[in-house]
Amino acid sequence: ARASLPIAFARRWVLSRATRGAARLDFDEACGRGRGAADFLALARTYEEVFVGGVPSFSAKQEDEARRLITLVDVCYDWQARLVLHAHAPRDALFSALSAGAGADGGGAPRGELQWMVRRCLSRLAEMTGERGGRLARTAAVDAAA
Repeated sequence: ARASLPIAFARRWVLSRATRGAARLDFDEACGRGRGAADFLALARTYEEVFVGGVPSFSAKQEDEARRLITLVDVCYDWQARLVLHAHAPRDALFSALSAGAGADGGGAPRGELQWMVRRCLSRLAEMTGERGGRLARTAAVDAAA
């Protein structure tokens, strides 16, 4: 069912699929449309589980979308929301092309900053899945699409 999620500054985010405890979004709905920390904070506060499908393997041209996904991971991590990602590549390969191309043409984030953000995101996803003996209350899954 559709749901209308109140966001800061009297904005609303109309979710295409949400139930009482879970929101199911496609990647474009979650990260492709100028979303930010306030949007993701409202999402994590409202829903215990957040499912995002169609997460791409990011190219150098998708830095903005990758940054939004990183912000979503950060917010879910901080608020202990369960995040499930269905991706087109294994977790460790999601940001490979983006990290390699960061800052190469003088645009985008400096190489070091973006690489640090990517490393932190991958570390948090690993902790959320329990791979590093993380808190069991936090779980995530990144499944490569067949």
